[in-house]
Amino acid sequence: MTEYKSNRDRHEHRGESNHDKQALIELTQKEQDHRHQLQEKQQKANNISYIFGMVFGFLYNIALLYFAYYLVEAGQKTFAVKVILINAIVILGSFGLLSFSRKLSFNKKSHHKHSNSGTGDRRRFRKN
Repeated sequence: MTEYKSNRDRHEHRGESNHDKQALIELTQKEQDHRHQLQEKQQKANNISYIFGMVFGFLYNIALLYFAYYLVEAGQKTFAVKVILINAIVILGSFGLLSFSRKLSFNKKSHHKHSNSGTGDRRRFRKN
């Protein structure tokens, strides 16, 4: 049995055909195209959801302003002011929560996950 000094020697001795390499490249390209298609579909769905949220939020606020106007005309000025203030607090709170949740989700993603700074990486790349 032949002793190999490194993985590179073992790999060179095994020898891969060009057909195997080309098949692997094609498979990788196909997987990457599929992932890009999924990401595009997800982005479109997010955009549509965002637009619906803006439209319905706008309609809700127009209806609320009409209701407040109706209350003022009916002589319920203090109640109308309370309704508008509660709505303003809800809107400001939702903006605050949205920005806070985005900040949390960004911090959860580790952008240094694949760096070579860990001790395990140093051992892996140590020269013999």
